[in-house]
Amino acid sequence: MKTLHFQSVFVGGCGTAAGPMEAQGPLKDKIDKLFDDIYCEEKTYEQAERRLMSEACDHALRACLLYTSPSPRDRQKSRMPSSA
Repeated sequence: MKTLHFQSVFVGGCGTAAGPMEAQGPLKDKIDKLFDDIYCEEKTYEQAERRLMSEACDHALRACLLYTSPSPRDRQKSRMPSSA
């Protein structure tokens, strides 16, 4: 497992991961990563929870645009949210 450290970065993306119960629900087409088993291919429930969070974060980082302050594409002002 790696820890990433960012400074002055806004992650403009999102990701979702879920298990078999959510796969049967009305939002199943909106979920980025679905697992067939309740343990998400892990040995324990706690590891499954960590796997769900990891998969959602991985998808968010892959699907997003990382904006630095100021953005090279926007020379007029920073693309960072004012609350960051």
